[in-house]
Amino acid sequence: MSENQSPFAKKLTKREYEAEVAKTRDERMKWFADAKFGMFVHYGPYAVAGMHEWYLALSASSNEQYEREVTQKFHPKKGCAYEWAKLASEAGCKYMVMVTRHHDGYSMWDSDCNPYNVVKYGHDYDVVAEFVDACRKYNMRIGLYHSIIDWHYPDCGESARDFDARVRFIKYHRDMLTELLTRYGKIDMLWYDMCYPFTGENLDFVATNSLVRTLQPDIIINPRSGLEEDIDTPEEHLNPNGKQKYWEACMTFNGLSWGYVDSEEVAGYSYTPQRIIKMMAETADRNGNLLLNIGPAPDGSVPADAVKPLRTVGEWLKVNGAAIYGASKPLDMWVPNGRTTLKKNNMLYVIQLITPVLGYLPVNGVGAPVKKVRCLTDGKEYQFTQEGTKLTILDVAHGHVDKIAGVTVFEITCGEPFGKFQRAVPPALAATLREEV
Repeated sequence: MSENQSPFAKKLTKREYEAEVAKTRDERMKWFADAKFGMFVHYGPYAVAGMHEWYLALSASSNEQYEREVTQKFHPKKGCAYEWAKLASEAGCKYMVMVTRHHDGYSMWDSDCNPYNVVKYGHDYDVVAEFVDACRKYNMRIGLYHSIIDWHYPDCGESARDFDARVRFIKYHRDMLTELLTRYGKIDMLWYDMCYPFTGENLDFVATNSLVRTLQPDIIINPRSGLEEDIDTPEEHLNPNGKQKYWEACMTFNGLSWGYVDSEEVAGYSYTPQRIIKMMAETADRNGNLLLNIGPAPDGSVPADAVKPLRTVGEWLKVNGAAIYGASKPLDMWVPNGRTTLKKNNMLYVIQLITPVLGYLPVNGVGAPVKKVRCLTDGKEYQFTQEGTKLTILDVAHGHVDKIAGVTVFEITCGEPFGKFQRAVPPALAATLREEV
């Protein structure tokens, strides 16, 4: 489709824009809905400070102090993006999102409109270009993160009270986005962040995102520019914020920082393979994705605390990925210390975190007659009983069959598409149980 043929090439109202976006959303979102697991990469000069990606603000540093103490010591090594993508592939991720410019204003590509960037600041190395190439090498969908606020650009702060500054700031964004979306081939996702204190309207993101969609017709955009867009992006929690059909939970690796922190000091806070699998199961159970972050070291190396857990998750997914990839949400089901996902309307997966002691596993709310139950780890079939929507898997020993991460998955094949998922609730408890647990 040429730019002139794009419905976004003409001036649209907010309502018209959002209606056009909605027309193609389901088609554009197919790969995302199946992917379920992605890697976020926060990498920039803030890695040098080794404390937090907001170091410039949290330390109350001036831009001059930050450049002297942090930016001038930032020396990314060539090849680091291939290390990230290789680990993402080993972990079973299907897409990656890289921070191309965080709130400190430092661009990780050779920008002509923002001279405060990795190339013009002394490095013959366009990190974004390498990231895009690495994603393609390892068959990852490509996402680019773009901060809206910019603490280094004077017109950012002035834009809140000066109209001419706001016009310049809007042009600054459009020029950067045009660079990112025309230099590197097809980009699958644009991940905005931090519109505050502005709104989608007063920074004219209807026109900006119309430009984005004209340049990249198949792109997915998150809602952090202040418009509804394609996906919801809850941060540091696993529940969708709003009514959007598609969503991803973006999570740090340690609950402390998106940027690099010392791997030894943070080890006790970092996620284990089991915690990552639990998060993945919980988002997949709700028809969402998990976007799990790494914060590379100052030279771009993968943080040591992330390597082994992510590789273990990848090994687990090689065996049990059918329970995660392409999953959609089953309704109203209970499994003690387990999570459930549904595929193809008649394949149910029970991701069991803790194994039963009593010798059987109850699965409450199976809305179709069951034909077969088997364990994905060893292929063993299990006997079962079914009374209405209450399924009982028999002879389930205490102790995990899965030895990779200690999370065992049961695959349940039903003889017909699932109907309503209705839990079997004892009458005495019906009045006291909440609608959702």
